[in-house]
Amino acid sequence: MKFSIVTAVRNGEAEIERTMRSVLEQTYPAPFEYILVDGASTDGTLAAAKALIPEFERRNISVVLISEPDKGIYDAMNKGIAAASGEIIGMINCGDIYFPEAMAETEKVFDAGCDLSYANILIRSGKRTYTKLAKNYVRPTSRGWNHPTQFVSKRIYDSFRYSLDCGVYADLDFFFKVKYGGWRIALIPKVLAEFKFGGASNTKTLSAMFSRIKIRYRVYRRNGFSPFYWFECIIIEVVKYLLS
Repeated sequence: MKFSIVTAVRNGEAEIERTMRSVLEQTYPAPFEYILVDGASTDGTLAAAKALIPEFERRNISVVLISEPDKGIYDAMNKGIAAASGEIIGMINCGDIYFPEAMAETEKVFDAGCDLSYANILIRSGKRTYTKLAKNYVRPTSRGWNHPTQFVSKRIYDSFRYSLDCGVYADLDFFFKVKYGGWRIALIPKVLAEFKFGGASNTKTLSAMFSRIKIRYRVYRRNGFSPFYWFECIIIEVVKYLLS
């Protein structure tokens, strides 16, 4: 199977090399492709990324570089998906990293028959780290799902993409569409990626938190969830506040 790995970035000069090297260090044998979607960065992101391209080429990993203004991270992801030629697409954003076996372990579950997979993740918050397990709860929730570990069949992305009207929770909306669309989902009980707290989904002002609660609740409701999910939206924000 051919993989396409997509990284969305804007002004990520300090982190982009770390993220790209985690793709270079995959044990999965090339060829595969790496797609970097840059939102017209104004720092040294592009220079840092271009400096690594020869290393990708020596490993027979093709690189697609897109740099232009976008409408946010999910618009950038959609651009990467549109450029992808692989059968399986992974998203690892700037600042996050894959563990070396991420693609190799993912190939196993896709060979066994699935359309989307996700795994355990290591979450880093300052000097603290903890593992968030991949789970499939009877009552739907985002608490057991880890987007940086998610790999998706191109067939799903050919059916729908990330909705740009869901704010920072477009990935959650996408996951629910897959979950209730009859697609096959596999969980991998291994840590395959590291996520670092930060960015718009973790801004700690009260106004930002209330905004995220409203958006998350709207995503739950548009996917047929009970009004009582208001409570989960609040609890998740409180937990993120305490951990970040």
